[in-house]
Amino acid sequence: MTTILLAEDEPALRAVMIEMLADEGYLVLEAEDGVHALEVAETHRGSIDLLVTDAGMPRLGGCELAARLMALRPETRVVLVSGGAIDAPDGPGGRPCRVLVKPFRPDALVDFIRAALA
Repeated sequence: MTTILLAEDEPALRAVMIEMLADEGYLVLEAEDGVHALEVAETHRGSIDLLVTDAGMPRLGGCELAARLMALRPETRVVLVSGGAIDAPDGPGGRPCRVLVKPFRPDALVDFIRAALA
């Protein structure tokens, strides 16, 4: 089963995203911000195939979270969700992070996740 770590500080949006991804068969690990996401990543024993994170969160933003998580788990791919253009960090081997711009349609999220995992 594909595991996604979702870091989103807006509870209503996080709940909708979790439901949509779970309905597609993904195992979703939930985090309310970047600090919590790192804690989840450090304690989760299995693989984390994809990080989906809001770029602008309190305590630890999505770009910094992505950089730190890729250092811990270089196999993890990253999707940053942003309300505008951002400079996304490159992953191991120069693999770029993908950026999904808000607002987006629910089906666009699922399609974007599938493409990021392909």
